[in-house]
Parts: sequence; structure tokens; C-alpha cells
Amino acid sequence: MERRARPPLPAPAPDAAGFPAGATVSEGRFRAGGPEEACALVSRIHALPEPFIGIGTRYSGAALSSRHKHARGQLTCPLTGMITVVTDRGSQVVPPGHALWIPPGTMHQVRVHGPVELRSIYVGADAALERAADCVVFRASELLKVLMEEVVRLQETGAGAEHFAAVVTLVKQEMRSAGRRELAMPMPKDRRLYRICQAILAEPGIALGKDDLARIGNVSRRTLTRLFRSELGMTCSEWRQQALLHEAMGRLATGASVTTVALDLGYESPSAFSAMFRRELGFCPRDFCQRDA
Repeated sequence: MERRARPPLPAPAPDAAGFPAGATVSEGRFRAGGPEEACALVSRIHALPEPFIGIGTRYSGAALSSRHKHARGQLTCPLTGMITVVTDRGSQVVPPGHALWIPPGTMHQVRVHGPVELRSIYVGADAALERAADCVVFRASELLKVLMEEVVRLQETGAGAEHFAAVVTLVKQEMRSAGRRELAMPMPKDRRLYRICQAILAEPGIALGKDDLARIGNVSRRTLTRLFRSELGMTCSEWRQQALLHEAMGRLATGASVTTVALDLGYESPSAFSAMFRRELGFCPRDFCQRDA
């Protein structure tokens, strides 16, 4: 049985994708060429009745969304490049070769690191993909990446419902069997510490001292130390190092050299940076994109 022709896409809701709105999307189109088109497309698909809707998005350069949420769950996978997703509970880095599950109703902000090719599947509330109630990063097999592209292609061609359902079933199976990766940074609930952490994330390579960070949060040095321990279970230095690691992965994923990344982030030498990278991830930065591609 052939799939029915889709009705015209409904008018967009403002800021549903978190990027500045303004672009229009032609009927039946499930690919976007940048932040504005992605916003318009995601805004429109949420009103469609289908439980699974895939889209393809290409970003030509770095972009940062506002904080937003979706009524649908979202499975997203960078085919090339890397993204970071920040929620109220933490920051999740999604390098090449990985995918991220964002549960429905989760407030989040997306940072695109340079040129990125994304595939996403938006899942209705009654069609759960059997993933955790929180954001999860996991290894994306070559099959999963092909399947996500196939979902978009089948929508564009209006393929048969049985074929489409079979592909979605395989997507579910790939998610169930994928290995979870711990690439998250916790985020605090305390508003003072949240401002401090956001300042570190905005400029992780700038060596702000504890006095500078305390002023940003309007707290004392002693309170700053206590908040990092009680809210995040680590020291300020440990959290800052995680922020540096996430920033480094983002820059390496866009093709920056190890030397450039090391010096830009304040390390005395590429070897010192490489030692930190290997200690935290188990392999050197030169191997990062090759391992996760």
C-alpha cells in the first residue's frame, strides 16, 4: 500500500527549532540548508500526524541556537562535524560517529561547531524509541547513519508504508544495541554557579581566575569552591578541564590542527595538551576524528 500524499506543511510556530526564524520551506521538503531553514522546517513538521519524521540539515559554519524544546523526542546524528547540546542537567558533546537522543519536552540549546551535516528523526509521544528519559549519547553504527538518511529519502519519494515502517524498526533496533558513551558535563541548578559555568563554556580558553569567576557569580571564593563540590561533585579546575576538552573536540572536528587548538586554549605546548587529551579519552587528539568518523 502506497503512502498518502502529505498535506501542505502547517505554518511555523516561532523559534521551535531554537534558531532565528524567517525562511520558508517548500511543501514536501525535508532538508534544510542552514539554521533559518532548519527552524522553519522543524516548526512545521511538529504538527504533522506521522509518528516518525526525518529531516536532513546542512550547516556551512558555526551556529548557536536559543534554549528551546520540542513536543517530540529527537534522535540526531552528525554525519560529519560535531555538535554540543546543553540541557538543564548537563552538556552533551556529539562527535562524528555518534548520535544523541533528546527526550520530548527537554529544554536544550544546540551549538554547531563549524560545517556540519545532520540527520534527525522526530518521534511522536506515542512512538517511543525505548531510550532513557534523559539525553543519551551513543555510538552510531554505519547502518544507523544509512537508515536515518533513508528515512528522509523515503519521505521525499513517498515510498510504501511497509517499507518505511521496516526502516524505522531497524532504527529502533540499532538504538537498543548501541553502546552508550559518557561525553557529558554536569550543569548546576544553582543560578550563581550556572552563570559561572556559562562564562567558562563561552570562553573556555581564557584563564579566568577564581576571583574573576566569583565576581561573575556574585559569590565569595569559599562559596565558589563549595558550590562546585555540592552541585557538580568536582572542583572548579576539574570542571574547567572538561569544558576545555569539549571545546578541543569541537575544534578538532572542524579540522583545526592540534598545535593551534593547544595554544588557543592556553596550553604551554601541544605535548601538554595531547597528554591531557589522552589521559581523559584514552587516545591522542590526532586520532580523534579518525576514530569517530
